Amino acid sequence: MVGMPLKKTFLLLYVSLAACMTACGAQARRFELLYTFHGADGNGPVVSPILDDQGNLYGTTRSGGAADKGTVFKLAPDGNLTALADFARHGSGAEPLASLWRDAHGNLFGTTWNDRGGRHPPSGGTLFEITASGREKTLHRFAPFDPAGYSPEGGVIGDAQGNLYGATMLGGTYGYGVAYKFAPDGMMTVLHAFGATADDGRQPVGSLAMDAAGNLYGATTQGGAQLAGGAVFKIAPDGTESIVHSFFVLPGDGLTPYGGVLLDAAGNIYGTTMLGGRDFDGTVYKLAPDGTETILHSFSKYLDGAQPMCSLVADAKGNLYGSTSSFGPGDSGTVFEIARDGTFRTLHSFDTIGRHFRNGIWPVGGLAIDAAGNLYGTTSWDGGTPGNHGYGTVFKISAR
Repeated sequence: MVGMPLKKTFLLLYVSLAACMTACGAQARRFELLYTFHGADGNGPVVSPILDDQGNLYGTTRSGGAADKGTVFKLAPDGNLTALADFARHGSGAEPLASLWRDAHGNLFGTTWNDRGGRHPPSGGTLFEITASGREKTLHRFAPFDPAGYSPEGGVIGDAQGNLYGATMLGGTYGYGVAYKFAPDGMMTVLHAFGATADDGRQPVGSLAMDAAGNLYGATTQGGAQLAGGAVFKIAPDGTESIVHSFFVLPGDGLTPYGGVLLDAAGNIYGTTMLGGRDFDGTVYKLAPDGTETILHSFSKYLDGAQPMCSLVADAKGNLYGSTSSFGPGDSGTVFEIARDGTFRTLHSFDTIGRHFRNGIWPVGGLAIDAAGNLYGTTSWDGGTPGNHGYGTVFKISAR
């Protein structure tokens, strides 16, 4: 390295160390590319897929399809992809940015962020259903002056009675989004309008989570006690909202949670922040039922990735899994594991440094996990081969 600038020398040593840490981890997992998008079948998946009992994967792409407004797809275990919706119908919405939810009957539910797609500013969005028979239905159209807000960036979850719960990022009484309930009869109820108090959360993102008592939990990118840090909130069945934790602009704490939250049986809440932490590259956090925060990991961009924007998933042993949207040893995002004892491990690093574009880059969305512990996810860009450029991929990382 004679003559090499000192800063670059340290960077190469840092990346080499990270690569060694990843490669030398015990019982390495195998990465498998399942599908590459090419535009007509979808472009830019930015969320985690979901699984059914037969091993089929369901997900969305932000654009592409017949009208270039996004798609809903089904990927069979044999690698065959079926387009379930392409939002070409007038009023069906555009740009689905959230994971789907599947009920016990096989019906899929999701949201779109926009009405028009492309580079237009957000103007509404929809709540939609794709029935088990394949019929696409628009259940609700959001609008800037709708009390239920507009531009849902998170998806929906459902209860045993068929009610759907979600959040919009914008609009509502105070302009900072709402949490809502959509009943089977089509009635839309606003559970909470964000921004009601000075320290309330603002602009909720990601899907909500529900505990056994019917309490809803989620995260906002803005608001909280410091207005800019974001917050984790709880909405009781009677509609009472409370802030579980406000993220602070202080050394070590996370900032700007950009995904949903995960609950465990003991009432602990887990999630990621896009910024903050030791090196300001994002964190994985845990909130105890009393709101006490523990930072489980602070990311350091060249070592293990940066800017996680996803919800987490857990296996049967309580190990946590997620992805970072950028950086890492390959400079294009990572998939990681945090074991129950707190041990952090990078399972896969997406690579532009070595020009390994075939597997895709920038895994913005989170992961799905099956009963065997296999992980499934998407990359938002690239894939394909030279001369046959791709627009994102679906991948699998095998269990140990």
